[in-house]
Amino acid sequence: MKIAKLFTLGLLLAIANQLYAQQDSTQILQSLEKELERLQVSTALLLPSQGIDYYPTWSPDGKKLGGNVMGTWYSINLDSLALVETTWRDDQKLGVINSQSSLAESPQAEAWFDSTKFSPRSLQSSDGTLIELTQEGFATVFKITEPSEEPRVIWKSGMENCHSLTLSPDDEKVAFICEMNGIFVFNLKE
Repeated sequence: MKIAKLFTLGLLLAIANQLYAQQDSTQILQSLEKELERLQVSTALLLPSQGIDYYPTWSPDGKKLGGNVMGTWYSINLDSLALVETTWRDDQKLGVINSQSSLAESPQAEAWFDSTKFSPRSLQSSDGTLIELTQEGFATVFKITEPSEEPRVIWKSGMENCHSLTLSPDDEKVAFICEMNGIFVFNLKE
């Protein structure tokens, strides 16, 4: 079983590095916020995998994000990571994790269910911002509606199902799953 878990973690990291660039040994690890700002993006793919089980979880202090891949829980250290830039959905810029040391097997991430605000398709933050992943045919539409504002469409997927919204404890970020890609985080305070 341990070999299978190590293989799964190794496979995840190999895929991320192969698809999105090799890690530079002089790379500087920073917080998610600083990396999003550096790349001038609001969205990051933090756990690339098509084998995500369960919704993403947040540590109570919001410093780690948990995800379950094929039965094994992992955590991503949001205070110490590196992102590389790529494009997706109508050529929008996206950050993709590129730091192996930020990802670790973490059984305690499952216990974070209790401190994670979850909804499959729609969540509201404490300031009244509505975050939605709505179905439109076979596509998913990601929308943000701030209080007293019109809904703003962030993107529309092709034929990918995206779901399982979870809010960070500080209500500043939302994580979700896109089944063909993995777990993403969107910065609500862009």
